Amino acid sequence: MVRFVFLKQSSKQSMRDIVRCALNIIVIRFVRIKPHCDEGIFSIACSSFCTVKGINGLFYIVPVTYGIVMMFRSILQYFDAFAENRIIGEGYHVRFGEGHAEVNAFASVKPEDEMLLNEATIYVSLEPCSHYGKTPPCADLIISKGIKRCVCGCVDPFAKVQGRGIQRMRDAGIEVIVGVMEKECLALNHRFITFNAKHRPYILLKWAQTLNGFISRKGGPLQLSTPKTQMLVHQLRAENDAILVGHTTFLTDHPRLDVRQWSGQNPERIVLSPTMSAQNARPSNWTVAATIDEVIAHLYTTKKQSLVVEGGRMTLQAFIDRGLWDEIRIETAPVLITDGVPAPHIPSDAHIEKTESIDGNQIITLCR
Repeated sequence: MVRFVFLKQSSKQSMRDIVRCALNIIVIRFVRIKPHCDEGIFSIACSSFCTVKGINGLFYIVPVTYGIVMMFRSILQYFDAFAENRIIGEGYHVRFGEGHAEVNAFASVKPEDEMLLNEATIYVSLEPCSHYGKTPPCADLIISKGIKRCVCGCVDPFAKVQGRGIQRMRDAGIEVIVGVMEKECLALNHRFITFNAKHRPYILLKWAQTLNGFISRKGGPLQLSTPKTQMLVHQLRAENDAILVGHTTFLTDHPRLDVRQWSGQNPERIVLSPTMSAQNARPSNWTVAATIDEVIAHLYTTKKQSLVVEGGRMTLQAFIDRGLWDEIRIETAPVLITDGVPAPHIPSDAHIEKTESIDGNQIITLCR
């Protein structure tokens, strides 16, 4: 689950007050006159100098004369533009079991900006959690920081949250707006959303095919991917929790299904084979399942949120026929063969989400 959080100062008046207060102190300390007095008093000739720290971290030595009034005014005008619409912190959920995005966002706020939190708006792609799990509730953290406004992309479908985080913040007096860029936020968290809403992993089907629709030669594999698209396949594996092939592909291709051309963790390797399951065959570092339902149950129980199905044709078609898919990626190479194993039938409810060309091959991403 990835959540991005931005803390945005919403009130320029508070910044103006902070700056005005600081400047008044400077005036009182160095010029020893009453703040907000007539400008005429500043016309008193003075040979003293004071040090003013600029917001860019530089220090300026300025003479305390009538001209300092204009400098103060310029600084206040600068802060009017500077204080509003500024991101003062951001974060994301790096890995399972560690701090959520909100925790990392608050940790990124500079000490000098912490006074702005009670005038800030926090933007979250997913509703802040409200329960104790691996980490404390993020809704409580937001409340404790004095945030006055929260913009939330989508509601968390997890059974222990489901609007409770939103309600907790509202009960604490925080203004909460829900549904901003909801489609994009749901897409950003698609694995997490699918896992909790449908009680199964997010399922991605992928295959490579020839220009005339064959995925392999009869009796043997067919190399269709380019070195670059092969690397992208390894990236895809690294981004998902499990990967599956059927019995025939396992025996004929001897696939490694690892991420050797990318950095990251190898996904759990699963072979769908009633035969091997009946024989109690257990290849090293492989999970053997007899049915699709067994695969789904295993992944849900072990909290694996995503599955890539790489083949072969009968296995891919079985998932399509069951309606068990969320995304399909098809790589088409400019190659023609006269005979071979035909590609699976594309579901009627699939629509093209994205098309890209890489090294002469076309990659189409289909979604529901």
